[in-house]
Order: sequence, then structure tokens, then C-alpha cells
Amino acid sequence: MKQPRIRYFLEPHTDRFGMRTRQELVMAEVNAGFIEIINGKRKYKRFKVSLEERIHPDNFGYLKENYKFNKYLLESYSNRTKKSSLQLKMNRLENDVIQVYHYFLSNLEQPSSEEFKRELLTRMGRTLRYKEIQTFPTLKEAIAKVIDDERKMLRSASDKKRENTIKTYNTLLHYIERYEHVTSKTLELNAFDKPTYLHFWKIQNDIVKGLIVCEIEGQRKVAKTSYGMLSSSVNKYQNLMKTLIKRTGHDIQLDFNEKGLIAQKTSNRKDLYLTSDELNKIINFKSTDSKLVQAQDYVILASMMGMRHESMSEAFDKSIQTNESNSSGFCYIHSKQNKTNTEAYIPLFKPALDILQKHDNRFPKFPENSKINKYVKELLKEIGITRKEKLKFFPYLDKPFELEEPIYNLISTHDFRKTFYTNLSILNVSESTIDLVTHPSKSSAKMSRVYDKSTLLDRARKFYNEVRIRCEKQSIFYFE
Repeated sequence: MKQPRIRYFLEPHTDRFGMRTRQELVMAEVNAGFIEIINGKRKYKRFKVSLEERIHPDNFGYLKENYKFNKYLLESYSNRTKKSSLQLKMNRLENDVIQVYHYFLSNLEQPSSEEFKRELLTRMGRTLRYKEIQTFPTLKEAIAKVIDDERKMLRSASDKKRENTIKTYNTLLHYIERYEHVTSKTLELNAFDKPTYLHFWKIQNDIVKGLIVCEIEGQRKVAKTSYGMLSSSVNKYQNLMKTLIKRTGHDIQLDFNEKGLIAQKTSNRKDLYLTSDELNKIINFKSTDSKLVQAQDYVILASMMGMRHESMSEAFDKSIQTNESNSSGFCYIHSKQNKTNTEAYIPLFKPALDILQKHDNRFPKFPENSKINKYVKELLKEIGITRKEKLKFFPYLDKPFELEEPIYNLISTHDFRKTFYTNLSILNVSESTIDLVTHPSKSSAKMSRVYDKSTLLDRARKFYNEVRIRCEKQSIFYFE
């Protein structure tokens, strides 16, 4: 055992750099060169202890250093606010760690990380709490608690953007329920090892393939495919499982760093967009079917504004605004994109403007993603947009393969964002200009983000001026 070292850090509410705006729990990681033999291999271990104190990240470390602990910054905060409880707890912890170190040293003992932690928490008066922590819950209970803690943090309107993340977390809970339903076994967190983990994902794949029937009351029916789950989907949920298990605070037998435990992150299985000619057919289509008209409005707006479905939903009831400049007068919508925490003024091409004027100059309300996807497919089929596209599939447990299908079977809402980007690129609009609307957070280089103080309206004006030059009236991408 080596002389103990202590590293202080924060337990963030979010991993997104620059978005940590709430108080966070202060943690200490203790490392004394603890060695354990696991499956015949030497493993170096360390353990974490909560200081049971919360602090705003800006008072703990600097943003540019990703809030790495800075004792001088903490001292300044304590002197300024006369709050020294965190420093006192740090001092006490450091003294207790040294005492435990000398205790084992004097007894000529080589403790494991767990034994050292147990002795430390006893000296800190947390023996009962430690026993509670070491009582392993089931996998489902542990993850459900993390999700519940996350949900409790949704107290303000700005936090609602994390609701979709919580929905994704709940999908993983459904996977656990399906496994336990099919196998009649309860997944215990302390017994969640590599064979169980691999069997867990094989069962999920077999359910999607239809090899195993799994119907649970209150859950949606599982969408079946002949090839099972896609590797990209499994990659997403395996990484999610890794993150959530880590956030439970429990050590488990599974080492997620082991090669082969996370599925390969493959490229998109489809890469398609609507051409200008196809968009023109949609613009000129006439129908009395309300679902097709709704789909038509959606396709035109999304393809002419480069918006995701989430952004389209958030734009509901926003009104058309006008830039009154004599040199570049245009109409635009103020779009706030919660997914990326960015916003942009999006100039309105004439076809998009026509749709909004039809809805009393306000952005219409659209149904949920799955429903509008269904309507759009029906719309393309009705119009006769039937060209075929080749798809490459990357199944989780099978070899990649290709299929060719009509575009109306493949189209989805995100493809209209590609439609916007691709058609403007074909018209020789620069990538940096398109990014002013589609990716406003990356639309300038590192240094220009510091010195470029242009407003949202300035950027919209830049987009409008360049596109107006590049796109002539023969194109459907033109302004009024």
C-alpha cells in the first residue's frame, strides 16, 4: 500500500461542456495503490467518498479546465462568503485517511480498497450508511433510482430539454423488464457479469428478430425485423447502460473497458434526401385529406428551414418576424433548439412563408414523430415519388447486408434536414453559411467565437444575402 492520494471532483448533472449551471455534489477519490486479484489478473483499485456538500462549479474550478478542483478558487469563495464547511470536511477527510493509512501500516496489513473504505467510513461515523450502500439492489432498482434522481432535477422550464433523455433511460428499463420476463430471472447488480451482460443483449436481439415472444402489459409492442437490432442502436443503449451503472455508485464485476463489450458504432443505414424536383411535386400537390395536407406542410417547412422534429414542435405558435433593413428585408422565424441548446433566426424561403401565412402567420402544430413519419410515407406514395434507394444494414449479431426499397418506405423526419442542407450545397451555398441555420454552435472557428459578436439577426442577414445570390428564381429555394 502506498501513501494515499486524494483527488477532489464534482459529480456533474450533465456531461455537456459549459452547461453545468446548478450546484453539484463534491466527491473525493482515494488512491493508495490498492491491488486486487480478479479472475487471476492484478487490478488496481480506488474508491470514492462523498463529502456530502454541494457547490456551484464556478466556485470549485475554472470552466476552461472543465471545473478541475482549484484550492485557491475555493479559498477565495470561502473567504468571500464566510462559508468554510467544505474546506473543514476536506481537512477532516484528509486527517481520517492518514489515520486509517497508519492503522493498517502499524498492523502490517495490506487492505483492499473496500477494507480501507470500510475503516475510513467507520471513523467518519458513517458505518450504518456504509452498510446500506453495500446492500446491492437489483439492476433495475439501481438504474430506476438514477432516473428518479434525474427526474427530480426537472424543476424549471429550461430543464425540460432533458425529458427526452429520461425517456431514453426508461427504454433501457424496458429492456431489463423484457429480459426478466423472458428468462424468469432477476438481474442482480452485484452478479451482473460478462456472461450475463452478453446474454442480456442476445435476448434483446432475439426478441426483435421474433425468435422470442415477449409481450408485457403497459409496454409497446416490440417492432420486429428479420435481422434483429442494428449495431448502432445496441451501441447507444450499451453506452447508456455503462453510464447509468457508473452513476449508481456501485462497483460491479463487469469491466466496460474490456474490448468487445460495446457494439460497433456504425454509420447511418440510409443516406437519402428529397431532390428539388421532388420537393416541387410536393409543393404543387393538392389534396383534401387532412393527414396528407399536414404531412405536406411538414415536409415543406422542414426541408426549407432545416429543422429537426423536436425543433418543429418547439416552434409551435411562433409568429413570422420581419427584418426591415432596406438592403436585405426578409421574413424569419426565431428557432430555439433545445437538443443543442442553440438558437437561430431562420430566413423563410417563399414556399415556407406560404405555409405559415396559410396558418395565420404562425407556426402550425404537428403530431408526434412516429405519426408524422407515417403520414409523410403515405404522402410520397400518393404523389408517386417511388425511386429506389440502396440501404446498407449493420445488424448487431449478423453480417452487414444491402437492400433496395422505394424512398417512401425509407423517408423519415430527419431526412428533411439533410434535404435542406444538400439542396443548398448543390446550389453552391457554402457550408459555413448553411451552418448558420443548421448548426449555429459550430458556425464559426474557435477564435472567431471569441471575437465575433454578430447578433442572431446579423447571421440571418448573412445567410439571406448569400443564398439570394446563389439561388435564382428557377430554384424552389428563393425569397419573396
